[in-house]
Amino acid sequence: MSKPTIMDVARLADVSKTTVSYVITGNGYVSEERRARIELAIARLGYRPNAFARGLSSSRVSTIGVVSADAADPFVARVTSGILTEAAARDIVVTVSVYGALSRATDVRRTAARQAGEALIYVAGSDFSRDVYATLAEQHLVVLAGEADPGVGVAAVMVDPRPAARELAALVASCGHQRVAVLAPARRRWSLYERVAGLREGLAGAGIASDNITTVAVEVSALGGRMAVDQLFLNTSDHPDRPTAVLCVDDSVALGVLQRSRQIGLVVPEHLSVTGFGDSPASQATTPSLTTARVPAETVGRAALEMLLRRTEMSADAISARMIAASVVAGETVHPPQRIPNPQMEIAQ
Repeated sequence: MSKPTIMDVARLADVSKTTVSYVITGNGYVSEERRARIELAIARLGYRPNAFARGLSSSRVSTIGVVSADAADPFVARVTSGILTEAAARDIVVTVSVYGALSRATDVRRTAARQAGEALIYVAGSDFSRDVYATLAEQHLVVLAGEADPGVGVAAVMVDPRPAARELAALVASCGHQRVAVLAPARRRWSLYERVAGLREGLAGAGIASDNITTVAVEVSALGGRMAVDQLFLNTSDHPDRPTAVLCVDDSVALGVLQRSRQIGLVVPEHLSVTGFGDSPASQATTPSLTTARVPAETVGRAALEMLLRRTEMSADAISARMIAASVVAGETVHPPQRIPNPQMEIAQ
């Protein structure tokens, strides 16, 4: 059996986790009757407050945990790096655990139970699960760093992509592009939908009519970008209504667009302007350099740690969210439009 948690104590004593924390740390008023119930529950369960909980009584947090589904995800890795940097500056020890994207709730609980502290940062790249968050929150004080719809009501630090997306669209329009393609995600994901919304707002603000915007649903990958190029430029007859700029929801899609455009004889940026989103390491190595938006993952990690420490000083049930804006990275893939040649129809694979 897993060791008893503060939530187990709260259930047995019929009080909130915050009230149990008050008794353990000595902070906050608790009536004698509730205190007695809590102390009895602690004794019956054999619950032992860990080093983190004891540290709260002296306002000194020494250990936190970081939990993610995929530590190899570039966004997750950069967020974790930000957490580690901030924790080192505060002399806080960080333990990192990976539970696996397809784990059952019991596996997630087991992973969380191994953490040295009762405070966790749940780092979500593309895998945010409300159920997983709730599972972790049963045993720990949790802050989410990364992907989540603000409407789900969790304590979180997230990236706001809309301002940068609007700026990217305005940049493309300012170069004289009037016919634009937007490569949008085929599957729903809040942050990607926000990017698309920002791109459309920027194009509308620049006066580009909706009839001149072609939206293509793609898988968020280089393959999705390559397939979109075929759909836009090879599977249609040669006419002036084809887009002169392609705005991609993610850098991986933009890289596919660059690859396939080169194969069919479209020169970027002279024949076709391209933008991405994410400022991934691969996008930084392209020639020409990709015009994109930087997602401040390290900043998200540092801010998540700060929020977690603030939550230990307030009610454990307090919910707050912070949005950190992405920023445009000026590359070399946006240029005033020129006449697009007719791409060759037979391409060696």
